Amino acid sequence: MKELIGEFDGNARNYDAWEKQIKLVRKCSLDDLKMKTIICNKLRGKSLKWYYSRTDCIELSVEDLLKELRKIFDLRLNKLQLRREFGERKWKSFETFIDYLYDKITMGNLVSISEDELSNYLVDGISDSSLQSQARIQSE
Repeated sequence: MKELIGEFDGNARNYDAWEKQIKLVRKCSLDDLKMKTIICNKLRGKSLKWYYSRTDCIELSVEDLLKELRKIFDLRLNKLQLRREFGERKWKSFETFIDYLYDKITMGNLVSISEDELSNYLVDGISDSSLQSQARIQSE
């Protein structure tokens, strides 16, 4: 069951999806103790640090624990901010194209970019003009 839930590092952008994974697994009739164990095993980084800073977390129900996590970590950026960040994301010389592609697609999913529009944004994010031209030809 725990493999169905990803790790949560405190990144506000993915809190909602992570909580949905928790709630889906919870429907399998796991008791609170087992669910809290799974949740705690999936916390990383800032979220794990937060958990250990709260002495009462162990006593909270799963619902209350999720409410507290949501209060702290579900700080959603508005669509305009997300779209701006998505448009500004460029392929960096030190990263692989696959990493850039994954990051750009993930960001595009957050702002509901159509597939055609996504292709254009992917190409626009390539700073090398000859590679950009080649990518435009390939995508047509």
